[in-house]
Amino acid sequence: MNVTVCSDLHLEFCEQGHGVPDLGSGDVLILGGDVLCARHLKTNGALHKVYLDFLNKCVDNFEYVLYVLGNHDHHIDRNRGNVRDLFKSVSWFEQFEFMGEIIECCHYPISSWNGLRKGRIHLHGHCHLPHNQKISNGRRMDIGMDGNLDFEPYNLHEVIKMLKKREIGSDTIVTGK
Repeated sequence: MNVTVCSDLHLEFCEQGHGVPDLGSGDVLILGGDVLCARHLKTNGALHKVYLDFLNKCVDNFEYVLYVLGNHDHHIDRNRGNVRDLFKSVSWFEQFEFMGEIIECCHYPISSWNGLRKGRIHLHGHCHLPHNQKISNGRRMDIGMDGNLDFEPYNLHEVIKMLKKREIGSDTIVTGK
């Protein structure tokens, strides 16, 4: 099974260098939020078309498209234009099993997620982290395309292989001296 994951595409900036990304095709696409900042839909008709064309291409190229809502996705949460109908699932949080691993997806990074000390993987966006800081605390990874050197989505099989090499994380505890 081919599973692609990504977040933070921010199509409102596609004219500033990267263009509209090609996410390829496969069995499952998990969009981890913030494909587009919704406020731009009201003021830019051309961008609205780019956005809808992009989503329709995702639906055409993947058997299942799951959308994990981000902070710029109020239009999807409120189902404006029946956009939720494009996706197999729309939620603030997704948990599923793949390759024997339990994966937890949320647009926001969680410092202590369920199963952290059992080796569960947490995929998130939101932080816009540079490439060298995308992996943190155990098996947590920022899947934002904006921090990927090639501005490409991630293959979940490759992400799991990479994260399984890491030590299992522990809860973050901050103490004063």
